[in-house]
Formats: sequence, C-alpha cells, structure tokens
Amino acid sequence: MPSGHLVYVHEGTLFATLFDLDKLEVVGQPIPILNEIHADRAGGAKFAFSREGALVYQKRGRSNDMILKWVRRDGEATHLEQDPANYRDLFLSPDGKRLALTKASATSGWDVWVFDLERDVRVRLTADPGFDGFPVWTPDGQYIAFSSSRDGPSNLYRKRADGTGEVERLTESPNGQTPSSLSPDGQIAFTESTSDTSQDIWTVWLDGDGPEIFLQTPFAESQASFSPDGRFIAYQSNDSGQTQVYVMSFPEKGSRWQVSTSGGAGPVWSRAAQELFYSTDNKIMMAPYTVEDDSFRSGTPRELASGVLLPGGSNFDVTPNGERFVILAQAEEETEAPQLVLVQNWFQELERLVPAK
Repeated sequence: MPSGHLVYVHEGTLFATLFDLDKLEVVGQPIPILNEIHADRAGGAKFAFSREGALVYQKRGRSNDMILKWVRRDGEATHLEQDPANYRDLFLSPDGKRLALTKASATSGWDVWVFDLERDVRVRLTADPGFDGFPVWTPDGQYIAFSSSRDGPSNLYRKRADGTGEVERLTESPNGQTPSSLSPDGQIAFTESTSDTSQDIWTVWLDGDGPEIFLQTPFAESQASFSPDGRFIAYQSNDSGQTQVYVMSFPEKGSRWQVSTSGGAGPVWSRAAQELFYSTDNKIMMAPYTVEDDSFRSGTPRELASGVLLPGGSNFDVTPNGERFVILAQAEEETEAPQLVLVQNWFQELERLVPAK
C-alpha cells in the first residue's frame, strides 16, 4: 500500500502490519483493523481501496459468527451461548465459574469480556478503540492480563476481573506481544513477534518486573502454557516444518519432549489429572503424561472429540475437573442481502492504528 502497510483478511478480519520494502519482510505483529469483511469458503475476501485512501468492502453476514458450546470428553455438545457473535481467545477462570474471551463488534472493535457462567452475566472489561484481546486469568482469579494496541504496538496490560479500577500497563516493547498463560507464582508467559526471529516466548512478572526471554530460535514458538505446578511449559513450534506441541522444564530449560505426533497447537493442561490437551485438524486430542524427578514423559495421544473446533489458536479450554471443554463453534448459516460499505480517509485511520516507525 502507499502508506507502507501490508493488509490481508483472515477469517473475516482485516489485518494490517508494516512492511519493509528494502528487506522484503514484515515488521512487528499484524493488528486487526476491521472484523466484518465477507470472505468466501475458498478464502477470497471482498474488499478494495483507492490510492486516495477510500476503502470499500462487502459486509459479512451472520454466517461467519460463532457460538459457544460445552463439549464432553465423549464428544457430546450442548450450547453455552445461543447468540452468535465474533468470539476468540477462550480462557476459563481457575474455579471454572467465569469465562474470559475476546469479542468484536462493528462499532467498538475487539474487546475483552468476562462471562459469569453461574449468574449468566456479561461484563465488558475493556472499551478502547484499539485491539484488546488474548485474556488470561491470574491464579487467584482477581485480575486478567491481556494484549492491547491502545498505545501503539500490542503490549501487555492487566485489569481487575470484575471490571473495577484502571488498566495497568505491564510491558514496554516496540514488538507485538500476546499473553497465553500465568504460572502459580504470578509469571506471565507471552509471545513476542519480531522480524528477526519470528515468534519467541518470554515471561514477565504480574507487576511488570523483569521481562525475560525463555525460548528464542529462528522458528515460531507460541501458545506457551504453564503446567499446574509451574515446573513445565507446553508450547507449539514449527521448527520441524509442521507445527507440533512440545514440553520443556521451567524456569531452567532442560530437555525438550515432543507431545503431538501428527501436528498440534494450543496446548492446555488438565488440573485434575496428568493429561495435556491440544488441537489438530478440528479435533481435541489428549496425551497422558508422567513425571519422574525432573523428567517428563508423554504417552500416546488419543482423540477425544472430532469436528468440533474452529481452526486457529486459543479456541478451547478445559474445566477444572477435566470433564468438559468450552469451545468456539460455527454458527448456523443465515442468508442476508449483501451490503457494501464505503470508508473515506481510511489511510489516516490505518496510520493511527498501525503507526509507521
């Protein structure tokens, strides 16, 4: 684009990032800009822009929205949330009574919400024009850490889970950051994206003290998840040419153990048994494991539920007793008349949301 940005559509959301024409590489993390663009099943997106800065796009219908479901270990599914919406990034509270997630609307963009599952109450945690998402709970359930682009590149913030108090910034980085897990002693595992090493895993204390690199390679490592006792980190990496789930000891890195056998992403630990869950090919997989001294040993993974997950990262979580999963499911198709939307002076808005360095 004339502004120096690279834009693309993924699952109905228009993303933008800076692009270095000299090095021919992406700079920083892609930022969601619009979340209502129609995309067909083949991946084609209905949008165009002029050199003068006008954007036109076809607004998507409800068929691209999602609903929330409970899925048992035997695959039996029931509805949790009936109203379709644009959801992502599911994370159950430590007691399993609340659900933090990212929800988008046409008027306010992406924000963090908390659903009280017992009282059927929805609390909107953030309301900033920038992107707010990837919520993770503190071990005591009092705070939620999340990623936000409110002050430029996505960094880490936290806020009380009941919606009171102010948002507190935890990190200061020119690179995009997304949290994925919190350890029992209050360390946040997060992914930082750079043009040199793709995606790396870092940790930072909940008060923002001492961001430290945990795993940095030329490949993409992400979706880090602390084990219930904090002694291990599960994560996904593409260093073999296929994204797989691995486990490594924490905080001292020792041996690395591969868990998935035919691809895997988004690892989630059970808090009730020695089981590690992950997703692959729209399936929920479970791998049993044992720990002797400081050695981790994974058993053979087996399928629990098939055809229940949407593609992508944080698309499911498990209850504290390990018996049910909360998942994102595609809403039923609905027919709506196509709508074309014209946005004037779009380049100025793009520069505000993804400023050039």
